[in-house]
Amino acid sequence: MSKAAARYSIDMTHGPLFSRIVLFALPLMATGMLQLLFHATNMMVLGKFSSQQSLGAVGATASLCGLLINTSLGLAIGANVLIANYIGSREWKKVSRTTHTALLLSLIVGGIVAVTGVLLSRQLLIWTKAPDDVIDLACTYMQIYFAAVPLNVVYNFGAAIMRGAGDTRRPLYYLLAAGAVNMLLSLLFVTVFKWDVAGVAVASGIGNLLAMVLVLRALHRAKEAWRLRFKHLRLDFPILKRMLWIGLPAGLQSSCFSISNVIIQSSVNSLGTAVLAGNTAGMTLEGIVYLASYAFHQTALSFVGQNFGAGKYERLKRSVIYCTLLSFLIVSVFAWTVVLFQKPLLMLFMDEVNPVALESGCTRITIMLTVYGICAAMDVFSGALRGMGYSIQSACITVFCVCVVRVGWVFWVFPHYRTLENLIWSYPITWTMNTIASGALFVILYHINRKRHKKAALL
Repeated sequence: MSKAAARYSIDMTHGPLFSRIVLFALPLMATGMLQLLFHATNMMVLGKFSSQQSLGAVGATASLCGLLINTSLGLAIGANVLIANYIGSREWKKVSRTTHTALLLSLIVGGIVAVTGVLLSRQLLIWTKAPDDVIDLACTYMQIYFAAVPLNVVYNFGAAIMRGAGDTRRPLYYLLAAGAVNMLLSLLFVTVFKWDVAGVAVASGIGNLLAMVLVLRALHRAKEAWRLRFKHLRLDFPILKRMLWIGLPAGLQSSCFSISNVIIQSSVNSLGTAVLAGNTAGMTLEGIVYLASYAFHQTALSFVGQNFGAGKYERLKRSVIYCTLLSFLIVSVFAWTVVLFQKPLLMLFMDEVNPVALESGCTRITIMLTVYGICAAMDVFSGALRGMGYSIQSACITVFCVCVVRVGWVFWVFPHYRTLENLIWSYPITWTMNTIASGALFVILYHINRKRHKKAALL
């Protein structure tokens, strides 16, 4: 291993486990929180220097943007799992083939998502009942945002490869640089050039460009099996098949969340611009807490992936236990901190204190963040199942718990009591169902695979 890899990467299959999980997860938490913090800064810039309509316009696009890019992020998870598995089993040629297949796939998928998003922006906003006073601004934001999506997709695939190899620090540094550029340009474009939502979207695109260049540069300079050689970019179909086998269900699982969020968003839109603005501000704060949860999803995925590939089942089990306990504790502390200071935090996003908007933001934060530790445990079990290669099973659980139950709630419960509070309760209920089902499935599949491994070792 080169000096650079030894400096930044973590050996997940040897050495003290608890401390390595913490060292792996902390940069992921910081990466996610920085990403959302820079997004929150963009929202604050719009809230302070533009209008409530501009803030609501960006909020109206959040679920739609998530829906269209989550499949690509799921495929990146497929690359992460394969890299981790092959490193764990020391199959270095497959590590290289996975790297080049993943990066070429990211270009293809990013291009498809970009074209789809740009062409369908207005129609998607109409379908989700975006308020008339924000639809033009929202359409402008979405079209610029999706034009730059390939940059973000390539970055995420490159970062997934580095995380599968145990490196979470450099993606953090690259995101820090990109986010700082994004924040400064957002202020410039909105306050000086008066570009409104277009300025925020352009600044995000430029930040994504910088992050992509930095991650590709790091992979190109690597000395290990995951080194990027541009002339070797090609689709290795056996690798691609397995990547899709893991990644597409992961993308479907994320898309199920996004589909339900789009449907819920359309119901929020029907409650008026003030409720939409308050919900958007609350959703931004919630997103910062969620990234702490997602960090342990990624940690469980990578540690389980490498130890599963190496056949180290006891270490795999302890990885999941540590990730579950740490994620529940840390996420709960973050969530309750936001709950305690919800009003001053929400007012950061509002130029004028609108009582309806403020009350709506408080409603979302109080209901969701009070029990957010359940969401953290759900994410760990989901990541563990993916790391073992059981992405389809995880997706099936989510399809039922999220698509069926949550969407059913919108159509059958919400019409009888049309309030934001009623809508938001569908989240913790479906988290609980998903956590119980995913945890039980992980325990069953863990014991099945451990028995298989012992039998194979005796032969």
